[in-house]
Amino acid sequence: MPFRPDAFAGRPLADLLSAVARLDTGVLADADVQMHHGRIAPLTVTGNARLPEDHPDIEVPGVMIEQYLGGGGQGCVFSGRVTATGALIAVKLLSHGRAVREALLAARVRHPNVVRVLRAQRAGNYWVLLMELVVGEELGAVAPASPRTCFARLADALTAVAAAGLVHRDVKPANVLMRRPDATPVLVDFGLAIDLGSTQEVDTDVSGTPYFLPPEAWRDARPEPSWDAYALGVSAAVVLGTAPKFPGDLATLRPAKLNGTFDKALHDSLTGVEDTTLRDWAGELVSAEPHRRWTALASAARWLAA
Repeated sequence: MPFRPDAFAGRPLADLLSAVARLDTGVLADADVQMHHGRIAPLTVTGNARLPEDHPDIEVPGVMIEQYLGGGGQGCVFSGRVTATGALIAVKLLSHGRAVREALLAARVRHPNVVRVLRAQRAGNYWVLLMELVVGEELGAVAPASPRTCFARLADALTAVAAAGLVHRDVKPANVLMRRPDATPVLVDFGLAIDLGSTQEVDTDVSGTPYFLPPEAWRDARPEPSWDAYALGVSAAVVLGTAPKFPGDLATLRPAKLNGTFDKALHDSLTGVEDTTLRDWAGELVSAEPHRRWTALASAARWLAA
């Protein structure tokens, strides 16, 4: 009998794990073909889906599956409900090593503006991840009510990422979700993150979204937290609607990054930002000197204290 993810709606998560533990590798991908090619079903969320920061640890027996949301070659996703608290969470079943690694790295960061991974455990050939279910739109699709506060929270989140020994490497508006209903930013997608403490992860390839990478990334430098600060500065320019239009092809973008043409155009574009404090701050984040970026990132903390 074929594995049907949607058949577990309304059942305990433990039932799902018991069934998955008996599956061969690759079955989830095949099951998704039977599930309308991974089309994600509409998600109806009543009330505030935000998970309280002091929410207790979650155990598998205490979760009920609510809805199958869809999937792909790496696994599938459900919404689940914590029976003890009524909190809504995301339940991910993954088979791909990189996707599991992404979640385990994200789990090392505990910050209100970083997607929260609550639990990760094996189920046969697969992994189950219990995560915060972030319901909202991408930054840029929804204009932040207070740009200073929004970017200060993201700056604080990147400080926490660095403190966990990680470089996100793909900070951009598409990887920031504005959580409903209060439109607070949440950094997601640690798929390209680098663990600075691992001797096996010395990745000097150009990885990430080229437009948001700093000049040194094109010189085979080792990633460092200042890269994320630079990307946040570019993101601020994009969200504020002033970022320069550069062709996305590497043949054009690479020399512009290396010879300073891109950064000059970016600085010129920031002159149109009315909030001079935010403008100067973003300008420091895209400085050619990495230490200036990091100093600027830390300075945003005073916006949250004001």
